[in-house]
Amino acid sequence: MTIKYILLVCCVLLTSSVFGQSQVLFNIHHKLASEQFELEKIADNNINTPFQLTRLEYYISEISLIHDGGQETLVSDLYILVNASDATNIDLGAFNIANLEKIKFHIGVDPGHNNADPASYKDDHPLAPKDPAMHWGWASGYNFIALEGLGGQDQDKIFQIHALGNENYHEIVLNTETSAVNGQISVDINADYTRALEDLDASTGMIYHGTAKFAKDLISNFKDMVFSSATVPASNLGAGKEVPMVIYPNPSLDGIVHLRTHFLPTESLKLMIIDQKGQNVLELDLNIFSADINLNGRPAGPYFISIYKDGKLSGTKKIMLN
Repeated sequence: MTIKYILLVCCVLLTSSVFGQSQVLFNIHHKLASEQFELEKIADNNINTPFQLTRLEYYISEISLIHDGGQETLVSDLYILVNASDATNIDLGAFNIANLEKIKFHIGVDPGHNNADPASYKDDHPLAPKDPAMHWGWASGYNFIALEGLGGQDQDKIFQIHALGNENYHEIVLNTETSAVNGQISVDINADYTRALEDLDASTGMIYHGTAKFAKDLISNFKDMVFSSATVPASNLGAGKEVPMVIYPNPSLDGIVHLRTHFLPTESLKLMIIDQKGQNVLELDLNIFSADINLNGRPAGPYFISIYKDGKLSGTKKIMLN
């Protein structure tokens, strides 16, 4: 009886371990406000300074997954060198996770590896020597962010910010609130790089490589402003302000919803709809204060409708398709 019981427990544990695993995918959607990111595409920041980026690379390290009631699982020994001009879709691995609540990650390279020798890594490792360089020397370590571009009304002012330093290694925590579907969890986040230059005047031709001044501001903007979850419930987006639209019926049975905004028809508005994986479903300009939106044929589930005014997010609401 005892042996049978032990065998039964072992079988249950083995089954739980094997079938409880989910493949976790980490996807970053690179953007300039509501538009898809492109190098040399002119955009404005919050102080109406036009700029274009000619290079944007940064490191992500020490990723942790918060799941199933607050459990934390570290994705060990993973470093990501993000190039904003390329798609960023990373397989984090398989984990015993049913519901993913939050994701933690850091911009930069952790202090334990930041001052190591890049030559000690294989050529295809993110921390190996790169061209253009992402390493500033053993004492200073890696460029956490390398941002370069042109600014000013005539786009003739060169700016470069290479931000580094262990003191600028910061953690970012984002709500995800997503569950495994067919053994897979997709973590989708948006990265709006107009926010990277928040309150920074690209028209002055700022050039700085180091740990302070513009570099510190840039890293602070990355920590606080650039990233947002593409799967966070709309009730948590734009908290503290009224969402400037009404959507009905919600939930929708036939995929058709009616939208009314609180803006004037003369205002410059853009509507964007994403699905629960953070993929763009619909994007259009609005020149009227109401519209019918046809999502008929789309898979059932949650969708997020966002309104942008003059390129800035004004509000987001969640709708359900049944």
